[in-house]
Amino acid sequence: MEEGGVKDENIKQVSLKDTNNENRIFLVWHVHDSEMGKSVQEHLESTRYGFKCFNQDDLFHADPDLSLAECVVQGVRNSAKTIFIISSMMLTDLWAACELEVLPELNFKGFKSDFMLLIVQEVELPFIFTDVFSLNASTVGWWNKLINWLTPTDSVHILSTDTNRNSPGLAGVNPALQSGHLLLSYRSRCGCCGREQIESELPEELMAHGLQIPNDEYAKAISNLMQSFKARCHLCCFSAPAAAVFFTSFFVLCLTIIPFVEVQLFVSSAPANTGLEYIHGCLIWLTSLSFYLVVSYLSRRRMNRLMAAELSSINSIFVRHNVLIGMEDLSIADCNKYYVSFLFTILRAFI
Repeated sequence: MEEGGVKDENIKQVSLKDTNNENRIFLVWHVHDSEMGKSVQEHLESTRYGFKCFNQDDLFHADPDLSLAECVVQGVRNSAKTIFIISSMMLTDLWAACELEVLPELNFKGFKSDFMLLIVQEVELPFIFTDVFSLNASTVGWWNKLINWLTPTDSVHILSTDTNRNSPGLAGVNPALQSGHLLLSYRSRCGCCGREQIESELPEELMAHGLQIPNDEYAKAISNLMQSFKARCHLCCFSAPAAAVFFTSFFVLCLTIIPFVEVQLFVSSAPANTGLEYIHGCLIWLTSLSFYLVVSYLSRRRMNRLMAAELSSINSIFVRHNVLIGMEDLSIADCNKYYVSFLFTILRAFI
């Protein structure tokens, strides 16, 4: 494609003939902003929001004979609202290449109400964009404002906590569920002390509530969580008992071998037990034990941080499906068992 295009053979092809334009969102971005643009499009198309989106690259792959300007014009003409992702490259490259052909179409549509600028880089906007609704992606709450702008004023507010059940992402979910409701909680082992009881498929208890979490997402998230938890359990299951056996044996050695060697090697006269050799043995043992405890503490602390980060990463995926995972670690006190809890939640939109 010409300036601003992304040649990706996996991009979906779009047909403009058999689609209702009233609910379609057209996004335009420069190739350097494609990561941001695709992220916005992916979230808008998720089950949580259910918008129908397409971009200029989709149109190009549907009809490679179209120029960049023609793709933008077709997208504006066949969509309800248009989002321009604004950066310096966008204005100097893509917009400069198609401005003359796109402006008549924008003026015809009355683009000040159906056109929005999503600013990802501070730039000086052209005069034509004066008074056009714009959002700065670096400000707090911009995503909520974007959803509000895309949602018709006469329809149900997609972010309202009272009417949030009307959002596409909650279609089919048990209407009796309230935010914070415990969906499922089960007890299992970490996998080091016994058979891991978490299955790779979505539990029937969650499906019974009408929640639709893709099996591949669920399996990947649970697998990552278990790998992190198993690594943590190895510290508790194996390192602690092994250390107890080692330092018990080492204590015996410190009170037998070290005093014997010290007496034989360092006492010039006839060997005699003064008692200092036992103190030296104890000091060596205490030094070794202290070093182990410090290393063990730092390792556990780091493992806990990694475990929390993994759980946060998993919840960033599950929250799209209105589910949060919590874990109660019973540790050695209960043979490394733990509780995994699934909570239903309705949260405000975010990226």
